[in-house]
Amino acid sequence: MKIVTIKDIYEEVLYTIEIPKDKEAKVAIEQLVKEGKSLDYADLSDYNLRRAILNEAKLYGASLKRADLFRASLKDADLQEVDMRDSKLVEADLEHALLCDADLSGSCVKDTKMLFTDLRGCNTKETKLYKANISGANFEGNCIKSGVILKEDGYLGFTSPIKLNTYNTYKGLYIKYKNNIVSEEKFLDIIKDHPVEKAYLSMIKTAKYKFGI
Repeated sequence: MKIVTIKDIYEEVLYTIEIPKDKEAKVAIEQLVKEGKSLDYADLSDYNLRRAILNEAKLYGASLKRADLFRASLKDADLQEVDMRDSKLVEADLEHALLCDADLSGSCVKDTKMLFTDLRGCNTKETKLYKANISGANFEGNCIKSGVILKEDGYLGFTSPIKLNTYNTYKGLYIKYKNNIVSEEKFLDIIKDHPVEKAYLSMIKTAKYKFGI
């Protein structure tokens, strides 16, 4: 057997758990979650939590910086004010999770399930939302770049005829183009005389109609 020590973000010991030598630390985390124990403010930075079952986990204010959460299940988890910078959430399940005021900057959210996830006030600068299922997710108050904040229902992604992400912000329509988020005015300058300018303009028109701009 071996001992896993879990500390909080202030270096105080929260739990010490004995697990089999051949098991990873994630087994200890899963056990605590299963028992309904609080992991609020826990420091799980750099943890390997691939495929971990953490449904309804209590992780308020915890640190999951650079954590590997590939295919982890975090349904209905309390992740409010969690630091998830540069974490890997590829194919993770965050259905109905609370991520209000969490920091997701630089994280990879590819193919992630975020059905009805509450993301109000999140920092999503440089967050990679590629093919994420965000039906019903609330992005109100998200900071997508310095000084640019999303309104409620502030995201609309297109995959056809061209991939394009559009954002309804308090500063008007913003568009993601080649990993940069730019204003509508700047985007129109970029696509002027572009081979697929008409397709871009059509998607912008659709986005503005949907956002009521």
